[in-house]
Amino acid sequence: MNPVLDFDTLDQATLDRLLDQRAWARDMDAGLARYAATSAALRGRLPHRADIAYGPDPAQRMDWFAPSSGSGRAVVVFVHGGAWRSGSKETNSFAAGTVLAAGAHFVPIEFAQCPAVSLATMAQQVREAIAHVRRCAAAYGADPQRIVLAGHSSGSHLLALALATDWQAEFGLPGGFLRAAICSSGFYEMAPVARSARNQYLGLDAAEARALSPIHQVGAIACPVFVGTGELDNPLMQAQADAFAAALDSRGLLMARETAPDLDHFEVAETYASPEGMLGRALLAALRLAEQEPA
Repeated sequence: MNPVLDFDTLDQATLDRLLDQRAWARDMDAGLARYAATSAALRGRLPHRADIAYGPDPAQRMDWFAPSSGSGRAVVVFVHGGAWRSGSKETNSFAAGTVLAAGAHFVPIEFAQCPAVSLATMAQQVREAIAHVRRCAAAYGADPQRIVLAGHSSGSHLLALALATDWQAEFGLPGGFLRAAICSSGFYEMAPVARSARNQYLGLDAAEARALSPIHQVGAIACPVFVGTGELDNPLMQAQADAFAAALDSRGLLMARETAPDLDHFEVAETYASPEGMLGRALLAALRLAEQEPA
């Protein structure tokens, strides 16, 4: 059975388990503690401007880490995970060292979360954060036309939705500034999520689930995308990554579809922290694409 195609036939207990990342991880709490410790160490060592407001909601904040030298370089906007209801930019800054060592800027963003706001509002706040980065990049010494999106878990879902944005129509911004994106261990078809226990706080109906499913919006995506998972991510997540990658590949937009051997959902995110890790390598490849001149 391919769960991404046949999830309607799954019993409720099986579906709920496929949506519960703790059930597939070695130790979720230990992984989240490592996120926080690594991020705190980097935030203590790397100068940055914290809590830049990008909208009226108090949650709409971002941090800006700039490289020690050089200007006019690419910006990595990082969208954290947390099952659409937890996580923070403060505990998800573990990619900062990899990005700054490559001479680029790193901007982890914060946004309101479910159930305090709707999933549609979360997605809109992520778009607003990216638009703000585009508008203010030059003031921070970065190139506003060289932006890379990166994220993990529910953050990958949110950034994948942002990739399909009509920036000119919605924000009055010229397109083409998103140069590459990295999606890691996310869901790209929300119909099974809307049938799971998670919908108790997401509150999606069938129409909303489809409207918030990136796999149905691939035709509006215009930049290359890396799609990754950990080998121990659950079968539904693997199948969704395969389907999303195939849809991107059909349009010539797939950077790569990779799986990190013997890593679970939380461990794979930590590979952003190393240039030799799967996601660290993907980040560096995305930054190389961002530095190229448009064709």
